[in-house]
Amino acid sequence: MVSGNNFTYTEEGEGYSDASIFFSKLFLTIFYFATFIFYTVVSSTFKLSKKPPWPKFKKLNLVENILLFFYYIIVLLVSISHIKYILDIGIGDYFQNRILLNKGLGLISLIIYSSNILILVLLINTYLNKRKTLVNLARKIAIYLSVILFSGIYLVIGSRLSVILLLIQIVFAFIYLKEKIKKKFFIRIGVFMFLLISSLSFFGFMRVRVKNTHLNLYEEFAKVYVEKITENLVVNFGKFENIVWMNDNMDKWSPLYGKTFMAGFTNFVPRKLWKNKPLGGGPAMRNWIKPGSYDLDAKDAKNITSTTTGYPTECYMNFHVFGFIVGAFILACFLALLKNMLNRIHGGLLQFSIYIYLLVAVCFVFQYGEFLGIFTRTLFVVLPFIVIMFLGKLKYVLKK
Repeated sequence: MVSGNNFTYTEEGEGYSDASIFFSKLFLTIFYFATFIFYTVVSSTFKLSKKPPWPKFKKLNLVENILLFFYYIIVLLVSISHIKYILDIGIGDYFQNRILLNKGLGLISLIIYSSNILILVLLINTYLNKRKTLVNLARKIAIYLSVILFSGIYLVIGSRLSVILLLIQIVFAFIYLKEKIKKKFFIRIGVFMFLLISSLSFFGFMRVRVKNTHLNLYEEFAKVYVEKITENLVVNFGKFENIVWMNDNMDKWSPLYGKTFMAGFTNFVPRKLWKNKPLGGGPAMRNWIKPGSYDLDAKDAKNITSTTTGYPTECYMNFHVFGFIVGAFILACFLALLKNMLNRIHGGLLQFSIYIYLLVAVCFVFQYGEFLGIFTRTLFVVLPFIVIMFLGKLKYVLKK
């Protein structure tokens, strides 16, 4: 989202120059226009079909169902354990210091995030089963409750993006699965998404105020949030200001030449073994805006927070203006690969669910989030289902 008059990095009464705002909008326009051109060229080069023959999806086999059930139990137990850890600390204290408190707990968070695809797979599998029995009804109720349960878990651990990712995945999946879609469907989805984003924006708005006991939360909600709901949506979900700040403070930063992207590939190496391991885009951006504010090794480290960057911002951080062209080409190639993946789905429910997850991640979450986090999460979230897909087919391969 782009807003030219609502910013958070500057002091009250200050702002950015008109030139910085104009060039920031121009750079983003060039970035997405270049992405469209590159995608068109790459798609035509690889001769990707515009309308792939749509397969008839097969329900999960017995092996896949058993493996998914046990994985669901693992994810649920890990989630409950982590929620207990947060509640023991206190939600207010956790939100203020969650970067420090989650240090060394990355694997636990990734297991929880993998529930995104898990719920999607089980939901589609239940949808494909048209038999009206008590067992199927119980499955549907369990899946719907799981959507609510894990949405709540994501909010408690402070990941509003995971809620959006899960629910957009479900919407996209049903758009693909439904043979006929009426206009009412899109109207309902539009209203639902607006209410969802507004609610999550409000959650983020109140989260930063939960420790300020001197504030009257009802008064804050009425005067600050409701009167400026559009601006708050921009603040909570738009990352346009990152580029504006960089354009307005050219003397405070210099290109990183791929370091924040390298951080994604080296994230699996413990920082204890590599102390100077590259930081992601969020910490780097935070230290540019407020030098020294992101230092996990500081003795008095407290209330450390990062800055969500977004893919276009990281392209600019690493390769300056040229990054908007290089980044657009890379994004176009990813989209072309996804198109090719769609062409190769032959009724595989797990393949289709992974495709939906990647599509939403690249088109939506990747544009908002930080490369390091999204890249690491995507690899870990997808891997268990690739293993389950392989083991599910192994039985039939051995028979042949």
